[in-house]
Amino acid sequence: LAHAHGTELDLRMRIELNSAHAHGTIVGLRMRIGQIIRHNLRSLRTSTISSVHGEAASIHDIRGNRRDAAFTNIMDDIVSYRRSHKH
Repeated sequence: LAHAHGTELDLRMRIELNSAHAHGTIVGLRMRIGQIIRHNLRSLRTSTISSVHGEAASIHDIRGNRRDAAFTNIMDDIVSYRRSHKH
């Protein structure tokens, strides 16, 4: 009866949870959280430096962003795309 009365959504959520476990997305999630924490720490450090060095902060921001994992991945994708599409 419970199944007949639309527990389909609950079931779907459970399946998604199980497949997430199966595909080790939790590891991926942990890594992503680590990335965010590292990025925030970097931003904190940058703003501390900025208050001391004034203008140098903008340069630090650029460097910090360049080191950001997500940004690096995008750059790698662009580079490999260009390589594979050379005529």
